[in-house]
Order: sequence, then C-alpha cells, then structure tokens
Amino acid sequence: CPVGGGSLWRCSQPKSAFQRSAHDEEFLAAITDSLPPRTDQALILDARPYANALANKATGAGFENPKFYRSTRVEFANIQNIHVVREAHNRMQAVCSAATGAPGGKFWQQVEGTRWYDLLADILVASELIASELLMGKPVVVHCSDGWDRTPQLTSLAMLIVDPHYRTLEGFAELVEKEFCHFGHRFHTRLGHPGEQSVEAQGAAPPPGEQGGPGGPVAPSPGVPGSTSTGGGGTGPGAYAVNYSSDPDAWGDEGP
Repeated sequence: CPVGGGSLWRCSQPKSAFQRSAHDEEFLAAITDSLPPRTDQALILDARPYANALANKATGAGFENPKFYRSTRVEFANIQNIHVVREAHNRMQAVCSAATGAPGGKFWQQVEGTRWYDLLADILVASELIASELLMGKPVVVHCSDGWDRTPQLTSLAMLIVDPHYRTLEGFAELVEKEFCHFGHRFHTRLGHPGEQSVEAQGAAPPPGEQGGPGGPVAPSPGVPGSTSTGGGGTGPGAYAVNYSSDPDAWGDEGP
C-alpha cells in the first residue's frame, strides 16, 4: 500500500481440511513476521460465507484455523458463489426488461427482491475492510475457493481505493491484467461466449446441481447478455442464448 504500508496477498483456500498444513502455516508466518510494531494481527479474509467454507472441508479444503496461524484473525465476507450471483443478475434483468413507463413503488420492490444490490454491497463492504487494514499498515490475505472470481474482485477494488495509480486508464489496464488475467480468471466461461466449450456447441448438459441448487432444470435466462445461469424463467425481448461450459474445471471457484 503506497500510503499506509500494508501488504496485500491473495491465494486459494488451504488444502488442510480438518488437519494442519505445516507449509501453509510457515508461509503465513512469514507474512505475519512483517507486522509493524503495535500491530497485533494480520487479517485473513475469506470471501465466502462461513457455511460454504466449512462445507469445503469435506472435499479436503476449507479455511484457516487461527489457533494454528499465529498473529492472524479470520473473517468471512459472506459473498455468495457465482451461481447465486448469476441468478440474482437474471432476476434483475427480468425486472428491468418487464418495466414499462416511469419506475414506481412496485418496480423498486421488485428490484430489492432480486438481491442484486445486496450482493454488490457485500463486495464493497469487504473491499473497504481490506483497504482500511492496508492503510493501517497491516498485511491482508484474501482468498475464496480457487481464487479467480471473488478474490480478484476484492483485491482489485481495494487497490482502486488505496492507490490512485489504478484509477488511471493505464493503471486500470494493469490492474485487470495482473489481478484477473495472470491469475486465470475464466473470461470465456464467465461471459458465456459461444465456442467449443459451450453446451450449445456440444449438446451437453451442465454439471448436475450447478444451477444454484441441486439438480435444477436448465432454462434460458431472461434477456441477459452473456449469461451462463439458469435462474428465472422464460425469455424476454432481446434474450440471449445460454452457454454452459462442459469442462468441469471451468465451474471451479464455487464448490458449495
């Protein structure tokens, strides 16, 4: 951080499950050893809801136990997984597509019911937390599951807050390259671009339970450009086809 002197780190979830990982603890210790005087703890911010992170322990992953990671505290940002986000976006698109005339009270109630702005608020609140820790000179470690969706959202927004360079055109381009491209963010899959990996091209079905709930029906999204979700029924004016990746790894980052 160019102002407070804090350091920002990112990774994926630890693979320790219900055991300990000596290598992971050693790596985190190297970060906490850099704590400035009078700074007692480094922040480990898990972007996921606690329940989701806990469920990942059953797959051999999970989250850090502060008991074994000295001078750290763990917080959960409660940011929902990509399937929940897609469904909220679909609902918002459906509400906006169906709106006629000047927005009234019913329209804003429907907008609130999509939970889209709740999701955005969770991301902004977590990003502000990261920025405030950095400005106080503390190290912050950020991760979600695989670290290529929620994690770059948080680290990028935090850097936009604390460093004016990233608020320039050149700096913003650098930010996207280093936080998204270099860490493998799956633009093709997330934007639903048609291609060899799409279900439309291959006639394959998406992985079971990857529609935001177990075994949900596959349905086109209501007028959402580039959507890869199945939430919300029907198609609206100008609706776009839905493309799913048939590569199981492409769904990554959002186990439960």
